[in-house]
Amino acid sequence: MSKQLTEMLSDLGENLDLQAAYKKDPEAVMDKYGIEESERDLVRQKNYDGIRSKLGTDVKMATNGFTRIYK
Repeated sequence: MSKQLTEMLSDLGENLDLQAAYKKDPEAVMDKYGIEESERDLVRQKNYDGIRSKLGTDVKMATNGFTRIYK
């Protein structure tokens, strides 16, 4: 499981300011969270199956506009 990716996607689900920052510059937000390049590619490509496999089975994910997870 990717702790950084989990944290970023969870925060995106809860923080409107972070959502606005992500819309403006997703790369800067991914930099802030230390997201690895392979995970960035999954997010950029909206590869939801790949993201799910990185996150593990203990999270739920929604993809309506943003990819968000819920613990």
